[in-house]
Amino acid sequence: MMMVVIQFINVVFITITSMFFVSTKGMFVKRTFLNMPLYLFESSIIPIDKEENINPHFDLDVVKEKVIYYLNLNLKNEVSNYKISFFPYIEDEENNKYYINLEDNIKNIQIHFVSKYFLDFKVDAYLCFILKEKGVIKSEF
Repeated sequence: MMMVVIQFINVVFITITSMFFVSTKGMFVKRTFLNMPLYLFESSIIPIDKEENINPHFDLDVVKEKVIYYLNLNLKNEVSNYKISFFPYIEDEENNKYYINLEDNIKNIQIHFVSKYFLDFKVDAYLCFILKEKGVIKSEF
């Protein structure tokens, strides 16, 4: 009887500690994505449009390059792979709708991040970066 109790306590202890390590790894992966530094986006702002008017907007290729480099650097030993998507969009505030932005002047970017970090446990998160007037960046998640 004593041996059964000891085995039960051992199983419970191992289960609790393994779940602790799995959940902290997931929180680290999600925190790494959600706490992405703004300087990645600030350094990819183009202040002047093609007509040489002051119209700050994002360079999507530079944003992709910097974000992927940041994630590869910080998640190198944490996840084997991840999927990331970039969606430039236009917000229609009157109708409360969003449209894909196919123009060069990108003011809003939504980033979707998905990664499995342990068996079937995964992180699935979105971030939005909005370029306001005069080049001020607002981030939302």
